[in-house]
Amino acid sequence: MKVSLVVVCHHSSRVLSQCVESFRREASATGVESEVVAVEHSEDAAERARVEEIGVDLLLERPNRGYAAGLNTGAEEAGGEVLLLANPDIRFFPGSLAPLLVGI
Repeated sequence: MKVSLVVVCHHSSRVLSQCVESFRREASATGVESEVVAVEHSEDAAERARVEEIGVDLLLERPNRGYAAGLNTGAEEAGGEVLLLANPDIRFFPGSLAPLLVGI
């Protein structure tokens, strides 16, 4: 199973790195393939570069048309059978991903 984390960002690279790191750790511990799709709304080249350095799998840079539009864009491009839609300031605590996948 592949799980895609879709994150809508706007000048949030500072917190995004912790989100991505904790998601990858939990996906590995759960034994699922992971993908991170970041939708960057800032239209700032320096911010885009910082997000690229974090190591997301897919970075989509779009004009800011709102959070829901960003989620829709990311969901359309994500390749996972399961989509997790999130803000960049969330953290996955140890053992938090597996219960979300029960029954899938």
